[in-house]
Amino acid sequence: MAVGLSDTESPSPPLLQVPPVKLAALAAPATVAPAALESTTADKPAPRYAALMQDTPTAIDVPAVKPEGGRAPAFCAPRLSLLPAPAQSVTAILRAPCHAGRPVTFDHAGIRFTLRLDAGGRLQIRIPALESPARVTARLEDGLTASAQRNVAGLGRVARVALSWPGGVELNLRAREAILRRVAQSDVWQGAPRSPAEALREGGGYLIALGEPAAEGHLAEIYSWPLRRQDRRRIVPLVLELVTGPGNCRRPVRVTAVYADRPRRPERRVVVIANRRCAPGGIVLRNDGLRDLRLAGN
Repeated sequence: MAVGLSDTESPSPPLLQVPPVKLAALAAPATVAPAALESTTADKPAPRYAALMQDTPTAIDVPAVKPEGGRAPAFCAPRLSLLPAPAQSVTAILRAPCHAGRPVTFDHAGIRFTLRLDAGGRLQIRIPALESPARVTARLEDGLTASAQRNVAGLGRVARVALSWPGGVELNLRAREAILRRVAQSDVWQGAPRSPAEALREGGGYLIALGEPAAEGHLAEIYSWPLRRQDRRRIVPLVLELVTGPGNCRRPVRVTAVYADRPRRPERRVVVIANRRCAPGGIVLRNDGLRDLRLAGN
């Protein structure tokens, strides 16, 4: 018995007839000889991060930073700052990270002295002020400089004289206080410098030596007398002591002297010490060209 379609059902679409397709056999993958691989990879540069992928780290050469136009990179530029310090002084702090262990010459009012930076490129030194504002310049051996200045209060309450001379020469400033202070110790000098506290407590002066004898450059000494009312209009005799040796054999020694003992700008003069002796350890005392210190106040 035939079965008919109901009114709600629709006839199915005819099937699509697809002709048979013949599949070709897949070709085997081409093989590349090891030699060919080696020549291909050898032509390509190794990646920059290759060293990070190895068990044993490989050193990577980093080109040195060269100054552009003769100027040092910004991170190498020296920086100098001045802080107030006791006894009419300033504390100079120098940072020069690219000059660790190298010499640096300071200049204040014409007085120069040379020191060495530490392993971190840092140096701190207290400098008795010779003027206000106190201007200080630090010069490195490659010519880079850094400068700073700071006002110093109370310079009128101290009389000072400073000496500066080339390194390699042993020179001493002697202040002959015996008559003024009526003490047995005759001189204040590097061998008996006293301290600012002693000078304030007992009267008289004190001496500070600046510079490193082992560093090529300059050395300096600054003698200070804190003024009291009874000290006015007095004079401190000064003498230069030159120790003879190979560094000054038959050579004149040029000494810069700066006086800060009058009510005006520091007085600067040059003293030349002639030496005809060559025997090491000899003593030459000179006071010509070097005037005495006046206790008049600024």
